[in-house]
Amino acid sequence: MIKFFRNIRRRLLRENRFTRYLIYAIGEIVLVVIGILIALQINNWNEEKKLFQKEERFLKEIKLNLIQDTIQISNVLESNRAKIKNIMNIMQKMDTKYSVTERRMALDIPKIAEFALFSQNNTAYSNLLDSESIDLIRDKKLRELLSDYYNTNWEYKGNANITQRTREITKYISEHLVTKEAIKNAFNIETNLPSAKEYQFNADPYFISNFLSISAMTNHSNVALIDFRTQNQKLREKIDNYLVNQDF
Repeated sequence: MIKFFRNIRRRLLRENRFTRYLIYAIGEIVLVVIGILIALQINNWNEEKKLFQKEERFLKEIKLNLIQDTIQISNVLESNRAKIKNIMNIMQKMDTKYSVTERRMALDIPKIAEFALFSQNNTAYSNLLDSESIDLIRDKKLRELLSDYYNTNWEYKGNANITQRTREITKYISEHLVTKEAIKNAFNIETNLPSAKEYQFNADPYFISNFLSISAMTNHSNVALIDFRTQNQKLREKIDNYLVNQDF
């Protein structure tokens, strides 16, 4: 192709047709410039497409993390509700006609000691921030929703308090289960430990207040988790709508 145009220029020069040569040369330059501009535009389109595809990949990974969060939230809620039910069942027995016995507490303590905590899966969002790619998300509202969701401090929601209080009350109960009768039954050994008859859980203000406190904190955690699950759902819907309306 280059040889073809070179031959035309030489022929025009040999024929002393300078004006036509000049017009032709200018036209050739214009064609070259147009070709360069087209190539640059195609390159820009390709680069934009790569950025759009990278944005899509990040959002799909974030959505997957959000789905994993909802599964974990459902599991934690189920565990918390079972724990609250167990606590209330024990509390209902604490009246003047019924003593929560050592044997009863020994059977119930595993249910009381269990606790489930929600831990946010922020892997994809952290990768987005670490790679300084947050600006890939072109929708300002979506960026704000992502920031709000992943800046929630779940330790502040009471996770640490529930963990600490549950461990404390479990330790406290366990200590009161080590009685003269318990050791005798388990190992047939006589000891000078306090008798089970000397202590009743339903007459212990410390036990009752902390027991109720755990139930209240767990219930508060459930309320927060349900709100957070709603926030999660709205964010997933926003991502879905955004991806559907984009031409990647």
